[in-house]
Amino acid sequence: MGAIAACRRAFPKAKIIAPAMTQTRGFPSQRFYDVCLDAFKRCDAVAVHAYAHKAFDDDGQFARGMAQPAAAGKPIWLSEFGINDPQQTAEAKGRA
Repeated sequence: MGAIAACRRAFPKAKIIAPAMTQTRGFPSQRFYDVCLDAFKRCDAVAVHAYAHKAFDDDGQFARGMAQPAAAGKPIWLSEFGINDPQQTAEAKGRA
């Protein structure tokens, strides 16, 4: 947590965003977030990744990711998102 304090001293106007991890059913990132929660509370926001396969949040990744900013009491920073289905057109992905 000394790094956060050092960044705030060196760059007082900077926004510090806690990192996100892509969460899947097989690899939930809960352990990472549990370890980091105190540091996340010192940040300005918590990043969230939201990837899906055929439709937005079809595997619940975004819903799981949203729990971390809520636990830290911070706003979200949607840092990455998309639909990873190679069979869908770009237009269909944009509508999902």
